[in-house]
Amino acid sequence: MGYTARMTEKIRAPAQKNRANEDYSSFKVRVYPDVHQEKTLNRWLYQVQSFRNEMVAFCQKRRMERVIWRQRFPGTELPSHLQQNDVQAASKYLTRELQAARKILPHFQALSGWEGKGEGFEFLQSTLHCWRNLTVTEKEELHHAHWLLFPRTILDQVLRDMEKTYARAFKDRKNPTLNKKAGFPHFRKTTYRYSIRFQVATKKLKSYCEQWEAGLIYIPALGSVLKFRDNRGLPKIPPEMLTLSRNSAGHYHLSFLNKDTRVSELKPLQSLPMTTCVVNGKIFNVPTVEGMDVSLKEIGVSTDGNKRKRIRYLKRSLKRLKILQKGLARKKKGSGRWKKNKKQIGKLHVHIANQREQGLRDLAQETVTHTAILCLEDLFIQGMMQNRNLAQSLADASLSRFKQLLKWEAQKRGHLVLECGRWDASSKTCSQCGHKYKELALQERTWTCAQCHTLHDRDINAAYNIRWMALQRHLTLSLSSSGNDEEKVSYRLHPQLEAFVAHGGLDLCLASYIPQGMQDKTNAVNFTQAFGEGKFDSMEVRVSEFNPLEAGAEKRH
Repeated sequence: MGYTARMTEKIRAPAQKNRANEDYSSFKVRVYPDVHQEKTLNRWLYQVQSFRNEMVAFCQKRRMERVIWRQRFPGTELPSHLQQNDVQAASKYLTRELQAARKILPHFQALSGWEGKGEGFEFLQSTLHCWRNLTVTEKEELHHAHWLLFPRTILDQVLRDMEKTYARAFKDRKNPTLNKKAGFPHFRKTTYRYSIRFQVATKKLKSYCEQWEAGLIYIPALGSVLKFRDNRGLPKIPPEMLTLSRNSAGHYHLSFLNKDTRVSELKPLQSLPMTTCVVNGKIFNVPTVEGMDVSLKEIGVSTDGNKRKRIRYLKRSLKRLKILQKGLARKKKGSGRWKKNKKQIGKLHVHIANQREQGLRDLAQETVTHTAILCLEDLFIQGMMQNRNLAQSLADASLSRFKQLLKWEAQKRGHLVLECGRWDASSKTCSQCGHKYKELALQERTWTCAQCHTLHDRDINAAYNIRWMALQRHLTLSLSSSGNDEEKVSYRLHPQLEAFVAHGGLDLCLASYIPQGMQDKTNAVNFTQAFGEGKFDSMEVRVSEFNPLEAGAEKRH
């Protein structure tokens, strides 16, 4: 059975993050457990939170013991049991408790009246049912016997998550420049939405691999097969890690890593969308470069004037949500009708989230398909959410998720996504002459430039500025000696686009899109000398015909 504990003195070190695995996609399917499986999974999800809270208390107690020791004996070395890592000490504590529980359980067979083996679920249930008849000493010895009901791999994953959280918190505290530092693990409610992970040794468990090849999802810890319905089918390579989650509507999903096909190979690379640009009176054939400004009214406004209206999914269901929440407030907490009403609220939230996700995915696919180089704005969403008047609309728009989907779709097609600076004045700057209108208010949707007298639409003007600001920022960071790892593209580009960027094609785009009043204030090269001779063709680039930037000429590895 899956509840047999592995007697290990410390958890395995978490696997190092492999950059090669970042190119793989995740696979998520909805599973339909039967009554017995659902009961078991719910018990595991509940007990995982209880176990985590107990381990958090254990680590906090050790930290307080170290503080008290340093106060009582300043300048002295800590004792050996306090020098050890807290999470590793928690793993040893878990192993000792499991060993003690396995030894003490057979002594209660006469009390429980069960004649089977001393490590079965039925025996544990019957023994715990006779809890009132046990002495205080027996209760203390049997305190952690319920941990034997769960696979040890689930408990180890909780400790690994805590270890990562502690490592991130200690690392942030060593950096004084960070404004918001990562916190230490804290207590959570047992109703907190959580997931459990199963680590499977594919080389040892032949039954798991055979069931997977037959198109069945078999979880060794559960000891049974989970039903699912998915037209895509399962990948050929069985995963080594399975993550099972449950949402607020009571739906179960299983996610894992798909190592059959890389992200760059999910879809065949289609022809790159091309357009023309004019530099110094000459016409060049270049990939399509578009800038997009996101807002609450229109989810995306491109430089071509295409405005994509935002659908307010939460607002459409807000009336129904208020009715359900009022009904929940009137019912007795913990009653049957209260649980039923709470599940209805969860289903409505999941329905809204699914609608929003599908709408953003369709919009991202449509946008990236016709754009080879997409320029976006690095928005400070966390700061914008502090505005109480806009917080609900911002959450409903899900701008961060939309930007994430744009990058994901671009990665699959080999397209490029660039970002301008967070504090760049994209809306207040004139896209024709570069004049800055500092008094621009949020409610002004159109404004006239005081220098060139051009009437601007706020969002379309911002899209134009985002395009050339993102190009300039990317080239400026490339010119720096150290560079910026966050700005470098970590995925494979389209071959035509990679050749275009490697031979300085972004400089050519910047020369055609930059405002006239800002040409002297940029880091662009002299395009009259650079492109004065020869013809630039992105399909057949000749480096000798122009003098690109030094960083732009470096090929990607």
